[in-house]
Order: sequence, then C-alpha cells, then structure tokens
Amino acid sequence: MDGWSARAWLTLLGVAAVVALVLAADAGVKGPAAVDDVLRALAGATVLFGVCGYTLARLWLPQSLAPWWPLFVLPLGAAASGMALTVLGFAAVPFKPALAVTLAAGAVGAIFALRRPSPGAPADPRQLASLAVAAGLIFAVVLIPTFRTGFATVTGTGSDAHQVTGAATFIQHNYPSSTDIAYPVDEVRAVWNSKYPIFYPLAATSTLSGLEPWEAMMTVGALLFALTAIGLFVVARRLFAAGAGVAAIAMGIAVLDQQVFHVAVHPYYNQTWALFTLPFSVVLGHAWVEDRSRSTLALFALITALGVFAYPLMLPFPLVIVGGFWLLDRRARRRRGEPVERLDPRRLWRGARSLLWMVPLGLVLLFPIRGVVQKTRDALELLVDPEQSLEEWGGDLLGYPPFPEFFALPDVTVVGALGAVAVLALAARLVWQLPRGVGVPLLAALGGALAAAGWFALVDNGHYFYFKILSIAGPLIVTAAVVALSRLPWRPVAVGAIALLSVTTALGTREELDGAYDQLTRQIVELREWSDELPEGASVRLDSHFQLWHSYMLSDRPVGSSRPIRSFPYPPFSFGGDYALIETTQRPPPDAATDEPLFANDALELWKITSRFKGKTYPDFSSRRLERFVFDKAVE
Repeated sequence: MDGWSARAWLTLLGVAAVVALVLAADAGVKGPAAVDDVLRALAGATVLFGVCGYTLARLWLPQSLAPWWPLFVLPLGAAASGMALTVLGFAAVPFKPALAVTLAAGAVGAIFALRRPSPGAPADPRQLASLAVAAGLIFAVVLIPTFRTGFATVTGTGSDAHQVTGAATFIQHNYPSSTDIAYPVDEVRAVWNSKYPIFYPLAATSTLSGLEPWEAMMTVGALLFALTAIGLFVVARRLFAAGAGVAAIAMGIAVLDQQVFHVAVHPYYNQTWALFTLPFSVVLGHAWVEDRSRSTLALFALITALGVFAYPLMLPFPLVIVGGFWLLDRRARRRRGEPVERLDPRRLWRGARSLLWMVPLGLVLLFPIRGVVQKTRDALELLVDPEQSLEEWGGDLLGYPPFPEFFALPDVTVVGALGAVAVLALAARLVWQLPRGVGVPLLAALGGALAAAGWFALVDNGHYFYFKILSIAGPLIVTAAVVALSRLPWRPVAVGAIALLSVTTALGTREELDGAYDQLTRQIVELREWSDELPEGASVRLDSHFQLWHSYMLSDRPVGSSRPIRSFPYPPFSFGGDYALIETTQRPPPDAATDEPLFANDALELWKITSRFKGKTYPDFSSRRLERFVFDKAVE
C-alpha cells in the first residue's frame, strides 16, 4: 500500500476513529437521532454526484490521473450537475424535469463508460477503501453539531444559511431570476447571481432525499468537506510526491484546522464549495499542462468555473497557480525546441453551426457570469482604493481570527505565532524544493495570498477578506508543511512534530464544536405548526430579536416587524398586525389582547394583539414580500 502496511493504515484509521468518538462525546452527542435524515441526504447527494461524474472520471481523466479515477467521480459529478441544472434552469426547463434529464444523461453516459475498456489499473483498492473510511470520519466530525442537536438542521452562526436554503427552495419552483412572494425568499439576491451552480445541487439533493433544503444543507456541506480532503490528498501525492500515508495525515490536519473547520460548521456554504474545488482545479490544471489534451482542459475548466461561480474571489488561486504552470512549461518546451501550441479561443469556432451551442449557453449563463464580474470588480476596487469603506463586507465575523488558527495551531501568545512561522517556513521549503515549473507558481500564489491577507489586516473592517483568504490558502499551506515535516532527516522529530500538529488540530476542532449549536432550532421549526392553526391571511408582527428564521418559517402569511433586521431582505416595518411573536425572555407585547399567549414553547410565544393601543390605531403594513437590503439595491 505504497510504503504503508495494512496494519499501519488500520492503526491510523483506528486512532482517527477514537478521536472522532471522543470529540462527539465531548460535544454532547447522545444518540443516533439525526442519522436517518443525514443518510437520506447523503444518499441523494451521492446519487446525483455519482451518476453525473462517473463518465467524466472514467473516460476523460488523463492517463497520469487514471489510477485515481474513483476519487474524481463525486467531485466532477458535483461540478457537472450544478452546471447542467443551471443551464437547464435558465433555459426555462422546470426543475424536476431538468433533474430527470440531468440524471438520465449521466446514466446513459455511465452505461457507455462501462462498455469501454478500463483506462488502466486503479490504485490499490485497499488504499482507496482506507481513504473512503478517512473521508467518512471527516464527514462525521463535521456533522457532530447535527448529531448533538438530534435532528437534521442548520447549525453554527452563519446567517447566510437561511438565504441559501431559501434560494434552493425558490429555484425548485421558479425560474431562477424571477420573483415570487410565495416562498421563504421571494427571489435569489442580486449579489448571488453567480451562485446558481451551487444552489441547484442543494435543491436536487433535497428533492432526491425528500428533505427540505434546510434539512439537507449541513450534510451536503459535510460531503464537500470530505471531498476537499480527498482533493488535498491528490495534491500531496501528485504535486508534492508524498507517500499515501503522509498524504492521508496531511489531508486530515488541513481540513480540520480550526479556522478551516469553522467554514464547515457555521456554515459558509459558498466558501465550502470554493475550498472543495481548489485542490481539484490545481491538480487538473497541472495534468492539462503536461498532456495538453482537450478532455483534461474541459475538466479543469469545469471544476474551476464551479469554484469561481461559488466564490469569485477564489479566481486568483487557480489563475496564478495553473497560469504559472502553463507559462513555465511553455518556456521549458521552447528551450527544448519542442512545438508550442497557442491558446486560441477561435478554435472553438466551427462555422455557423457553433452558434447553435454558443448563443444558448451564453444567454443562460449571463446571470452567473454577471455575478462573477460584479464580485471581481468590487474586490479590485477594494484593493486599489484603500479609502473605500469595508463596513458592508464584515459578514458574521466581529474581528480578526487568530493567525495561528489558520495553520492548525492554537492561539497561544508567542508560541502560536512562532509555530505559524514554522509551518509557513516548512511549506515554503517544500514548495521551493519542487521542480521549478510547479514550485514557483505555488510559491507565488501562496505568498501573494499571505501578502493580501496582510493588506486586509491593516485596513479598517478588513477582517472578512482576511479570514476568507487565509482559510482558502491555509489547507494548501498546511498540507505542504506536513509533507515537509515527514521529510525531516531526524525521524523522531518528524514523527513527534506531526503528532503534535495532529493534537493541536483536534483541540482546535473541539473548540470550534463548542460554539456550533443549531441556529434553526426545533422551537423555530414549530412556528410552521402554529401558522397552520392561524386564520388564513392573518398577519404576524415580529417583535423578536432573532428574526431571520422566524420570517422564513412564517413565509406562508403576511409578516411585519417592529424592529426589522436590515442586514438581509426583511419584512416591512409595521406596528400593526393580528399576532405578535416574541421570545420567552421578552415581556408580553404592550398591545396584547389576552393575558396568555396563544402558543408557546421553550423559546417563543405567539400573542393575539389588538389594532388599537393607547387610543391610537396602528396600520398593518405586513406583507409576504420582503424589503430589499440596501446592499442588494446598490448591486442592481
């Protein structure tokens, strides 16, 4: 098994399983209550990705990656399904027929691929099975907050989550760029025009599993995180020439690094997709530079496009890394006197018949591409104009996360900083020792990422970009550092350092789990049952402090708010209404019509209210239409 015995693999996996169980027990997981729904969502996502990715992985991968084709099935399927459903959605194909067409096309392709000769001997099946187990453990650790709460729901503090699941629900029933007030969100936000290829897989997983998007979201994210680990394994094997065992350890440390793990459990859905695509983009880009085949280029373009649509600010990473691979390879070929092909987009033109696919594809991808351009332009403006305010870009973060926590180290004064410097030095040393055509682009990209993070550390309210940049660059840096540690000439020191890094990673993961409780609670979900008991058309005024999911669950009726939260599309301001929702920690509404709430649970109370208060009649401006956040208006 590539230098590692079966006993060594079993020992490693056994230790990892024990750590996972300890983390679960420490977090307060009591039983398997959420397992059924998690498995349903996992089955839905696996079917979707597997059917859509099998043909691409089996027939299109270059010979150099062919032994690892099973590792590419789900990643390529995630990209292919997201892009295909986006194209069909904008082509006005209803969602369920579009999903059926996508799965049917994937199945036909898979049957065709099964009839073709095998591309070569696959990697050791025992090693592939071991990787599957390791990925499964990572998947389970990401879902510890879900298992702790006992039902499939959204955990953490990421407030975009209600918009993500709302967008997935919306596109299940509507044309993607339309407006319809009958759903939890009445449109996909303008600032998210590029993200349809990651909303559609969630919507499809929801449909296939019979769960709602908010029930499937964390499972899809956990699967993507497990696939991120697989991608880092392939990077370590192919680009860093690491042994399989070292690559497996590196992938685990890299994705369970505290601030990277934060992305998964809180959750940052679009950034999770960007993280997932980056290692596969780098590997496929490198393979294409070597073989220059159209099929490899197509796979690289597919996975990279998905990452850029998910998070446009991810673009510099593959642009610098793979662009550097190509430029240095081109120069090396010229020195050797070999013919050098030019990248000429005009080769796509095959006469007027090319318009049959170019025009429709351009039209249906207009909105996503517009979103990428908008985000890229905004980022460039921020970089060149230091006076521009970043206040609107603060996200959910309240400050700068500790620097060492991006590199699997604790935030310990001096020691943590020195450890982070050591990790960076080890990664730089490994990358510098790689062949020039590989090492220089990686060094430029990762060095540039650190410089950009440093820039945002110096400007007001730059913490969000600081976090985003380091959490994307961190896994590649940590992977390189672990591989570098494995090559230290002092074997006991190397083993001890990797073991220590594994311990600090587990401690960081534990700390992150402590703050990742469910944001969508059973009490909030119960609002749907309350709403079913109210008269048709009756309005609810939100007097509660945390309204995002409250409005979501009451989307079947007019809603207003006496204190609207304007960071997202929000219910209109209203002092009037038929009922008022408060939290149990608040005083009863001053205009309550009864002495007791109509409905109550451990967290919320719903009160009947009067139309008059202190001799005044307050108009009811409640509506099922949400008011647009000012930032969304600016984008439009």
